[in-house]
Amino acid sequence: MTITDDVLLRARNVSLSFSGLRVLDDVHLDVRRGAIHGLLGPNGAGKTSLFNCISGLYRPQNGTITLDGEELLTHRPHALAALGLARTFQHPALDPHLTVLENVLIGADTRIPGGYLTSALRFPAVRRGEREARRRAADLLEWAGLADDADEMPNSLPYGSQKLIELVRAVMSEPRLLMLDEPAGGLSHGEIEKLSERILTLRDDFGFTILLVEHHLGFVGGITDIVDILVEGHNIVTAPAAEAQKHPAVIEAYLGQAV
Repeated sequence: MTITDDVLLRARNVSLSFSGLRVLDDVHLDVRRGAIHGLLGPNGAGKTSLFNCISGLYRPQNGTITLDGEELLTHRPHALAALGLARTFQHPALDPHLTVLENVLIGADTRIPGGYLTSALRFPAVRRGEREARRRAADLLEWAGLADDADEMPNSLPYGSQKLIELVRAVMSEPRLLMLDEPAGGLSHGEIEKLSERILTLRDDFGFTILLVEHHLGFVGGITDIVDILVEGHNIVTAPAAEAQKHPAVIEAYLGQAV
């Protein structure tokens, strides 16, 4: 397999401006299949903006973003799930009117003929898909330690549990690329340790390719294969986390912040 074939997500020359303010400037990114890739940088570095460009929430003025050779920028955000892209958000985006199980089942919408929530005809293939989705959702909730909360409303659960629910929902779509936006944000030290184990399991046992955004190298150092560091909308380092942490440009950019 060539290096080119090994790249699942490729961003080239991505530039984004808001009201004349350049947020991303000629950014590039290669995410290998089966890797955990970190996208890091100080506050305001542009990492979340790049994340939003990849997931279709922002439309860059220049550049290309491809998933397995398919140009993402020609598709509307809601169509990207069918192409194999799923993401979480900094703050859980769960439907407070649905149970934990129902929120998770939304992630299976693209995997069931007709869609889990949209089909009214109830063809046999749809019913089989729904049964399989429920089995998979139950297994994933068990894996996440949330099996006892399946019938609870998400807003009644701790913040860390809500973030796990969103993660499970994203995994339900069986994406080719799983994007995690600050998955450790707001979690306790113990919760972060468990999250690290689960993310490694998603790569090693489930076979997912993962791109995650974080502020600090401390959390991602033990789980990522490689990181890209952005500063003021520019790539400054692409390297394993341990090497990136020692790079003079990274040290200067963080200005003594904990990395």
